[in-house]
Amino acid sequence: MGSTPETNGVASDLQQDWDAQYGDAAPALEQQGLAVRAPAAALATLADAERVVGDILRLEAAADCLEQQYADVVAKLRRFAGFLRTASEPALRAFAAEQLEGKKAKSLALVTGVGEKPTKIGFRKLPGGLRVVEPEKALAWADETFEEPEHAEFVRVTVKRAPVADRFKAHYADTGEIPPGCEASEDEDKFYIK
Repeated sequence: MGSTPETNGVASDLQQDWDAQYGDAAPALEQQGLAVRAPAAALATLADAERVVGDILRLEAAADCLEQQYADVVAKLRRFAGFLRTASEPALRAFAAEQLEGKKAKSLALVTGVGEKPTKIGFRKLPGGLRVVEPEKALAWADETFEEPEHAEFVRVTVKRAPVADRFKAHYADTGEIPPGCEASEDEDKFYIK
């Protein structure tokens, strides 16, 4: 296929677009063994088509490889950050407790931060109460303890029978009784890094 004034104009436009968008990437691609030439407006031979398709496939394969490598690096960074958080939390918790002792504040602002938000360490109050941890035992207790209509307040009948956690919590708050299949907890200060 020969060149015509029309294909020469398209080729010139393609070359300008290529230079504008990807020209600065060419040296880096060449260093990686991924020399890629600007796209042709028209292909004259099978070898030209092979070159273009080869360029496309090499770039896509390189992108896939880099994507996997970076995914592996990101996963390792997250695991290490998790390890560091777990290993450092007791010392950070003790430091924050010492710094906040006798103060009304529940958190300590740190200069260290990533992005625009300041970093804080501190304590958040988690309310205690009652949790249904073994639904079958809790339901058996409600069946034995209450008659209708009060029984209906403890049991929700849907496709599957399940305890109504709010009603169990209210019963615990009113009576202090911990039904079988439930566990009580005290209010707790939960340490956080934000």
